Amino acid sequence: MTVLVTIAVYRIPRDLLERAVRSVLAQTHTDLQIVVMGDGEPVDLDIRDERLFVHDFPDNRGPYFRQVVALATSPHEWYATMGADDWLEPDHLETLLAPRGTSASIPTYVWNGERKQRSWLGELGIVKTERLRAIGGYNPAERIGQDSLIWRLLAQQGHIATTRRATYHRTLREGSLTSAPETGIGSPARRAVIARNREILRACRGKSAEWVSQYRAGLVPDDVWREVNDAIGQLLGLVAA
Repeated sequence: MTVLVTIAVYRIPRDLLERAVRSVLAQTHTDLQIVVMGDGEPVDLDIRDERLFVHDFPDNRGPYFRQVVALATSPHEWYATMGADDWLEPDHLETLLAPRGTSASIPTYVWNGERKQRSWLGELGIVKTERLRAIGGYNPAERIGQDSLIWRLLAQQGHIATTRRATYHRTLREGSLTSAPETGIGSPARRAVIARNREILRACRGKSAEWVSQYRAGLVPDDVWREVNDAIGQLLGLVAA
């Protein structure tokens, strides 16, 4: 039951990135692989583990673009993402995999700095790879606001298990996508994405996963899909089967 954990890296302090990676490698669920993707900058890691794979992409396209590429190339049953400046409790994956018969699981609570808060973000959860692929995965043309959309689309298609223990730690960092003036909470860009997401959710309600996947694929410009396919070719074969 191998889990692929993916991290996209752009302008992340080395100490925070190393903390994130080490927290994945320290999981009590040891059947995992982690792929760290430099999103327009080289990844600087002094960590050696046979489960760790690193690839530097030359251009900055945003975390969802990289997630699309990783999802397309993964040979593993389960898929999970995390922020490059966040970190996990050692039993994070084990806790999310514990509910019987589930194909998607997410924690109800998350640590936001020192505060425990309710959360509904995809970067905190775990999902069977094929279930995520079935709804079209992430939108590679977007840079913000896709995590909650993905999990709400998954919820429209079926059950999602929840765990009450907070095992994911989010880092409150100046300059991150959620705090920068251009993309942060309450910014015009964030409000625009939220409005688009509401339209997508309304359009997809009651539709099959195949319909949802085709509809969402049509929202992405053809030139972006060409760039995605080029990036898939770079990553293909890196993650071990």
